Amino acid sequence: PGKALPLKPFILAACVGVWGCRLGGFLVHRIFNSPTDSRFDKFMPKEGELPIKLAGLWMIQALWGWITMLPVSMCFISPPKNPRIGAAALAGLAVFSCGFLIEAMADEQKRAFKAIPSNKELWCDQGLWNYSRHPNYFGEIMVWWGMFAASTGTAPAWTMASPLFVTYLLTRVSGIPLIEKKYDQKYATNDAYQKYKRETSVLIPMPKLKTEGKEFDCRKQGIRDMDE
Repeated sequence: PGKALPLKPFILAACVGVWGCRLGGFLVHRIFNSPTDSRFDKFMPKEGELPIKLAGLWMIQALWGWITMLPVSMCFISPPKNPRIGAAALAGLAVFSCGFLIEAMADEQKRAFKAIPSNKELWCDQGLWNYSRHPNYFGEIMVWWGMFAASTGTAPAWTMASPLFVTYLLTRVSGIPLIEKKYDQKYATNDAYQKYKRETSVLIPMPKLKTEGKEFDCRKQGIRDMDE
C-alpha cells in the first residue's frame, strides 16, 4: 500500500493495444472490401465435415498470440523493483514505434495501390514496397523485438521466444514463404515481376540491386532473399 505502480507494464500494454487496434481496423476494412481469402480455403470444412482443420488453425493463432505476448505478460507477473523507465526500455519503445510506423505505412500503401482497379492483379511496388518485397512483415518483426527490448530488466530472458517465434514464423513458415510461392506461380512468366524480385530485398528495406545484363543468384545475398 502506498507504493507507486510501475509504469512499464502499462506502457507496454498500451503500445500493444494501439498496435492491435490499428491492425484490427485495417483487417476489418480489408474484409469488407474483399470478403474471401484464398489462404483459408484448404482449412474450410467440406459439406458434412467437422471444422477440425479450421479449429486447429485458430488454436495455432491463439498459441501465436500467447507466445507473442510473453514479454508484456511477464512484466505484469514480475513487476520491476525500480518503477523508472530505463534506457533499454526507451530504446525498445523507439524500435517498436519505428516498426509500428513501417507496418502501418506498408499496409496503407498496398491498400491504396490495390484500390486502383487497374492494379488489382499486380504486385505492389510503390513506396516502401519499392525497397522491400515484404515491408509489412519487417515492421511486424520490429514491433515484437521492440517489445522484448523494452521488457528487459523485468521480463525473464527466455521471453525472447516471442520475437524469435514471430521472426521464424513470418520468414520461414506462414508469411513470406506462402506469398513468395503464390507470386512465383502467378507471375512465373512475367519478366517485370522477375526483375522486381531479383532487384528488391525480400525483407529489410534497402536500395535496389541492379541486375541488368547479367545473371544473378539472390540466394548469395543472404538478407536479399531466403531459401524457400
